[in-house]
Amino acid sequence: MEMPIPRKIARAYEDIVRRKKTAPFIIFIFFIISFAIARLVVITFEGAALIVRQYHIHHFYYGITLISIAAWIGLVSNKEKLLTLASALFGIGLGLITDEIGLLLTCNSEGLNCDYFARGSFDAAVLISLFFLAVLYFHPFWRRASRLYKRIKGRGKPF
Repeated sequence: MEMPIPRKIARAYEDIVRRKKTAPFIIFIFFIISFAIARLVVITFEGAALIVRQYHIHHFYYGITLISIAAWIGLVSNKEKLLTLASALFGIGLGLITDEIGLLLTCNSEGLNCDYFARGSFDAAVLISLFFLAVLYFHPFWRRASRLYKRIKGRGKPF
């Protein structure tokens, strides 16, 4: 009989905790959730926007603020709960910034033609997700690659 899905998830999380990869896991989960929620909110409430003195406040500003707060917490604290909070804030901020990458890359000052749904946002989200998956789940691969690099570097010969 095959193991039920909740047990598989619990085992995968236990492995993450054992290998001390909890912070990247929390960042990854909150990144995915915040990217999805930001995209859903923009699609659902298309006309809604925060305007302050004729300036449209995009959600990448919130993302930058959250990443800054997370960095500060990470620098000044060594308490487990605060570091978990910093990981969550960093993931949320990264998701909000990534969601707006298409807008940031396509906006120009001539007529303000911006494409919020540019493919760059999705490409960036996929690449960031793959990076986190590599950090979380490809430890043996990275260990072998590191050994190979050290062995090649130790010979002192260029490729």
